[in-house]
Amino acid sequence: MSKSCYAKFNPNNYSDASYLIGVVFFLLFAIICLYSLISVKDYYVFNKKIIFKSFLGIKSTTVNLEEIESWTEIKKKDKNNSWEILSLFTKTGTEIKISSYYYVNYYEIKTKIVKNKTRNLKIEEQKLNKENKNYAVGFIVIGVIFLFCAYKFVQIKDINSSDIIVFGDITSENIELIKGRKNSNKVIIKLEKYPDFNFQISGTTLKETYTQDLINDVKDGDSIYLGINKKEFRKKLIKIDSLTLIDKYFHYEIIHIESIKTSKFEYLKLAENNNGRNSNKYWGFGFFGIAGLFLFLSGIYMFKEYNKKKTATNSGFKKLGF
Repeated sequence: MSKSCYAKFNPNNYSDASYLIGVVFFLLFAIICLYSLISVKDYYVFNKKIIFKSFLGIKSTTVNLEEIESWTEIKKKDKNNSWEILSLFTKTGTEIKISSYYYVNYYEIKTKIVKNKTRNLKIEEQKLNKENKNYAVGFIVIGVIFLFCAYKFVQIKDINSSDIIVFGDITSENIELIKGRKNSNKVIIKLEKYPDFNFQISGTTLKETYTQDLINDVKDGDSIYLGINKKEFRKKLIKIDSLTLIDKYFHYEIIHIESIKTSKFEYLKLAENNNGRNSNKYWGFGFFGIAGLFLFLSGIYMFKEYNKKKTATNSGFKKLGF
């Protein structure tokens, strides 16, 4: 897949950056899969010894069972599976982990290894508390990200006529409606003067457009007037302003349409476009604001509970003499 993407990549064409991203993505995926495969070890238990062999037996480590002082077992689960992680602690302080996810005979291995060994409840409780702490931190971080998204939605402003440039040209193809998943439909318009660019209507803007009338009325070779962001006009079409890295390598060929008309009819008005943007702004602010606040406060609550349990656990084990 990486080779296929790289073969399509043209360094002189900004719009081909997605192929380079594909190369990097598939290479990283292959490296992660290879690392996961190499990380899985074979375990052999005999003569009061446990032998760990890496992938293809390249590396081998032997530990005497007498060196193992204690053990813990933590249950894990996801949407479809559940498994256990056995941790063995040696006298030298080394921790050895064995996951039931990878081994059919996990319980057989566990029985032989932990026989007459102490289950370290203190460390097990600490591991569970640490896991809860990680969840709390994750909730707080995601909550902050959601609240930031809510803030960005609030910052959405109406598009003024001074923010766009309206220009006329001839269509080089029939206007096309591309249907995607759910609400990802978009209209693509190709122009004679700028054949390298796809002038696009999508998202809330598409909802405010007389799409079917536009497709039926405007054909290949017809005159059309498009309103686009002034910055995109200056950077991409007349090329008097410099492109940023994002402009160059992320959807360089796409230019978003803010208004569209012919000499006979206005298919997308700036005022109606702004109505759609405002509706999306309030929806986005409400969703991300409420969800972000819920996640953030939940994370704070979980973090406080973690500190309480940590204090209670340490006090309890001190009384028991651990």
